[in-house]
Amino acid sequence: MKQIILSLIALSVVGLVVVFMYYDRHYETQPREMEEQPIREVEQVVPPVPPTPPRPETNQAPITVVGYLECLPIKPGVTETTLECAVGIAIDRSDGHMALDASLLNSAPLDIPMGSKVTATGMFTPHMELSTLEKYDIDGVLKVTSVTAVE
Repeated sequence: MKQIILSLIALSVVGLVVVFMYYDRHYETQPREMEEQPIREVEQVVPPVPPTPPRPETNQAPITVVGYLECLPIKPGVTETTLECAVGIAIDRSDGHMALDASLLNSAPLDIPMGSKVTATGMFTPHMELSTLEKYDIDGVLKVTSVTAVE
């Protein structure tokens, strides 16, 4: 056993000697002098910044819509269920829905029954500009200044 270990050590030493001899023959051991090269200016390349897409304009003039008071529908795929009823309007003759913000109304909260046909006037904010109400399938929020029942 002792002979085997000594043989392995001897082979390792011989192997190292062979490697060093090969290296010494094939590679220069003396450093080369650096050739002097002119310094070139490096052009800094900055990737172009993509243009910011224009934000949809908020309709600054009041709009009037006709539809039916409803609890806003939840977006397809949203698993969160609530017992609350976010009041909105289903636009007549379309599949559009708008949340109603009654904060500008001078009177008490709406006392018109759900499902009633109404005319609502106010400032519209598209859904792309909203950070809340993400779970509802709406086109935007109508900040109403007047809501009247239609007979």
